[in-house]
Amino acid sequence: MPLHIVIRGPSSRSMSASVCAAHRKLVARVCDRASTILSIAIVMTAAATLDPAWTGPVEALVSPSPYDASWHRENFWSGEYPNGFTMAANLTIPIRLRLDPAAAKSLSCRLKRGATYHVWNKSRVTSDRLRFISYTRIETYQLKADYKTNLTRTSDREPIDVGFKSGDRWSLLAPLYEDMFLMEAGNTTYFASQDLIDHSEKLGVSVEKHIVQDEWLGLTCANGTAGWILLGEIKDNPGFADPNIAGYGEAKDKR
Repeated sequence: MPLHIVIRGPSSRSMSASVCAAHRKLVARVCDRASTILSIAIVMTAAATLDPAWTGPVEALVSPSPYDASWHRENFWSGEYPNGFTMAANLTIPIRLRLDPAAAKSLSCRLKRGATYHVWNKSRVTSDRLRFISYTRIETYQLKADYKTNLTRTSDREPIDVGFKSGDRWSLLAPLYEDMFLMEAGNTTYFASQDLIDHSEKLGVSVEKHIVQDEWLGLTCANGTAGWILLGEIKDNPGFADPNIAGYGEAKDKR
């Protein structure tokens, strides 16, 4: 079974981490594991080395974080086709000063019709200084039996065989592309795939059926306000449409 993610918000909508099905006619899928890992690594590296001078005042609003050690942060939104949206109408909405679901929406943000907020819309990423930050609730798994699998270290992208013993525990940190995810075992982080989940059981008093994730968009609005939008709160609201995807890796404003 593929990973499923719940984007927190009023509708708490669930989606498969394999979200490209509706877009397959746009481009042939790349299923090669090495190519997929390379793509993930490029995204992670780029996100980790953003120039603070370029990101401007929005970057200064990232800290301090209200998320505790039970959450894992990444500076990108995951998925073969990451989330995003295109404005179907001119709207002014309240947004937050910081990445805190409990914080008041004290800022007024004007969004223009046709604007596409997506990591692939390079022109708007630059013009509006967009930031894509995700917090994923960390899940702990335990091996059901001895199992050997191939993992890829995030530090050097080196694929290695790792042997687990029955009862060994590992943490799922964040979903990535398709059935791949970021995990930690023995203080080492790896890229891993679905087979490890299939040979493990999730631990916890209250076991969630889905991965719980908050996706935050940092932006400079059309009226000059800089702040944060929690995707789950606006994604399916009137005036917000699916992102205008022109092809794999390319999104555009809608004219």
